[in-house]
Amino acid sequence: MDFLKEIFFGAKKVPAVVVIGDGRFSAAKIMRRIISGSDVKIFESDLSGKNKLNEAMLLLRNSRLPVLAATHFGEIAQDEIICKGEKSSSARNLAGSLPKESFLIFNFDDESARELKNKISGKVLSFGLGEGADFRASDINVDAKGTNFKIINDGKTIPFWLDGLFGKEQIYSALAAICVGKIIGLNLVEMSQSLKS
Repeated sequence: MDFLKEIFFGAKKVPAVVVIGDGRFSAAKIMRRIISGSDVKIFESDLSGKNKLNEAMLLLRNSRLPVLAATHFGEIAQDEIICKGEKSSSARNLAGSLPKESFLIFNFDDESARELKNKISGKVLSFGLGEGADFRASDINVDAKGTNFKIINDGKTIPFWLDGLFGKEQIYSALAAICVGKIIGLNLVEMSQSLKS
């Protein structure tokens, strides 16, 4: 673990995002695209086994800006997420161990992910398709070129385009990435532009 810590953080602490849940790979990919050029480090983890859970805890505890991003814990059906509670047990342990300066980003549409907000003493941001999410996607359109939608946040509505990416999984991934961008100080217009190119 000291080796990992030294490689990723060296002498200075950097912001770190640990992405968990079944949508972690696509979310991390879009996050890297949005925050390109920043010093934020992004890690994906399935939290399987004690070693991976401990590794995620170590990364977040040694970060200048620790962010835990929970995508979803189960299959995304046409209109809902079919939750699998056993997948979220390690996530609850991880969320409960986060330092007070941490952020939790969670999928508001996933009940298991939504439960994580009760475990953290830090700040929370939610994303989803339903009313109540801090970053909500609406007016979703899919065509042969990709997916476009609008994000509603703090009374503002900004259009987003995911070229060559299709479906709810990609929308959720983009929403999680946008939450990370917001935490590090990017505005919605900048993030929308970064996904267009």
